[in-house]
Amino acid sequence: MAELLLLRHGKAEVGADKDDSERTLKTRGKRDAQRIGHWLQQHDLQPDCIISSPAERALLTAEKCAKVMGIPAANIETDDELYLGSPETLWEHLQPRLKHYQRIMLVAHNPGLEQLLQQLLDEPLAIPDDGKLMPTAALAHLSTDASIPTPGHWQLEKLIRPRTLPRLFAFEENGLTVWRDRPAYYYKQSGVLAYRIHEGELQLLMFKTLNNPLWKLAKGIIEPGLSAAESAAKEAWEELGIRGEVDPEPLGDTRHAKWGGECDLRLFAMRVTATPAEDQWWHDKRFCQWLSPEAAAPSCVINGMGHFIQQLRARVGHD
Repeated sequence: MAELLLLRHGKAEVGADKDDSERTLKTRGKRDAQRIGHWLQQHDLQPDCIISSPAERALLTAEKCAKVMGIPAANIETDDELYLGSPETLWEHLQPRLKHYQRIMLVAHNPGLEQLLQQLLDEPLAIPDDGKLMPTAALAHLSTDASIPTPGHWQLEKLIRPRTLPRLFAFEENGLTVWRDRPAYYYKQSGVLAYRIHEGELQLLMFKTLNNPLWKLAKGIIEPGLSAAESAAKEAWEELGIRGEVDPEPLGDTRHAKWGGECDLRLFAMRVTATPAEDQWWHDKRFCQWLSPEAAAPSCVINGMGHFIQQLRARVGHD
């Protein structure tokens, strides 16, 4: 049996000042894409292959959906022809892949996607009263037993609108299922305690924002497909604009409250080798600065910061 998952991109910003292909998702669009991914995961319908329009709103929809299912964003294929593609063009990209994959997800745009759905089905669907067969982030699950799948011979298994799905996400905790504000993978995070030896003294790189006076570390969600250490290095680059050598042996673990639950955070030591400036700088609305351990420990939001600094001191020979 062959299966198709046709997913329309999520709700996008209007973006009159942007090229249409550059319009990104609204917060609602991101959450809707994640809810679809959560539904697919719960029903064991993870795709073997994901192809997407390269438009920002479509590709981000594909990424948000895929990550919830544990699929790395790097696995998503794109093709320029899928951007506002006709149903014939969309089918041309699906047909050869059906020879190699059992279940394929296509993330694309209306009207081509909706027209493709109607052409594939053995019995075309009636248009709903609201006139929207596939509103934003709607998912159509199709299947066929045909040895050579062709249009007109597919059956509709399910047509899902994100507004019919739970607003929260299932999370397994102590053998129980609880419901949280974000997908489960959000609650596994990693970060770096970035350091340098400057004029013989250990210094730590921290940042703070305009609306919070406390110092913070570069940290974030562990990306599907990346190790905790690799993800931490990625966060250091994205949040602070720094690169360095991450010690694969973690300094330790801590927890912090966020998104209606608690996140597990694994910290790694990173010896900084490249920065945008010498002592302090702004990076994406973050004020970054080198601090002594004595200045950093009491004013950092990370629980157990003093312990992690002691671990770092011992590791780099500055205890």
